[in-house]
Amino acid sequence: MSTDFLGTKNFKARLTTGFLLVLIVIAALFTPNAVLFRILYFAGGVMAILELYLAQKTHNYREIPLRDDRIPILEYIVLIVSVYAFTTMFTSTEMALVLLGATSTDIYAYFVGSAFHDRFFKKRPFPKTSPKKSWEGIIGGYIGSALTLVVSVVVFKMTFSPLIVTFIALCPIVSICGDYIASYCKRYFNIKDSNECILYTKCILLKKLEKLMAGHGGYLDRIDSISMVACLMFWVKLAS
Repeated sequence: MSTDFLGTKNFKARLTTGFLLVLIVIAALFTPNAVLFRILYFAGGVMAILELYLAQKTHNYREIPLRDDRIPILEYIVLIVSVYAFTTMFTSTEMALVLLGATSTDIYAYFVGSAFHDRFFKKRPFPKTSPKKSWEGIIGGYIGSALTLVVSVVVFKMTFSPLIVTFIALCPIVSICGDYIASYCKRYFNIKDSNECILYTKCILLKKLEKLMAGHGGYLDRIDSISMVACLMFWVKLAS
């Protein structure tokens, strides 16, 4: 069994992020109308859009297979829809489901992938765009997220309606897709972390806001999966 997940830098960064997201979930559940979280996500979403825009503005493109100009456009749409949905549409419970679904997928995929990568599948699913992702991690992320959401629906005393069941079934896949699209954009624009371009701007305010994400790569890196799952919940709301 691999012990990659015990690497000090990655482990501490993910542990800190996970702890902060737990606090956000609690705030979403117990603050009146989740106003604080709505404001925080609006600010984080706008920062993620700025990161993507400035990365695109540099035109420092990397030659990658199947380069597609539509994928950055899709990322813009995902971010804008998620900001709109979080700030105007979702209830506190729906916010919690989105956060739990996306976060649990990432956590389980990371730990299972780190412990068992290449144990059962020798080929990686996205060798050029996300070389660290493994099939073992994806499967672990799917199972872990689905179980987390099932327990959450029971705890929140929600009904297992066809739409909620569909959300549970699709959430891990959508979450992984959100992470993949963000990774594609970063490699397309030849950057490692989404906040690189903002750190080199002359705007002091933007630099100070980015320092809040020190060690986490940037706002886009933190909400890539969450924003995609939010779009899935947005569809569930429209369909209900």
